Amino acid sequence: EVMVANRTMLVASRRRDAIVTKECLLKFFECKRGKWWRTDDVVCVEQLTHTATGKLSKLTLIGEMKVYKWPGT
Repeated sequence: EVMVANRTMLVASRRRDAIVTKECLLKFFECKRGKWWRTDDVVCVEQLTHTATGKLSKLTLIGEMKVYKWPGT
């Protein structure tokens, strides 16, 4: 039997000149949020897709993240 748990992921796009790592973002949120409220992983993408109204396209994002492998799995 496969157990599926809800896990949170931060998906971010960074500026080309930015030097930001997954570890850096996790450390930043460590002191800003309670442990139960923190994200489980951080994924940096080239660009976040938006809809015609300027909102994030969640359908596109979900489709892109289907092939994602969680750390330790």
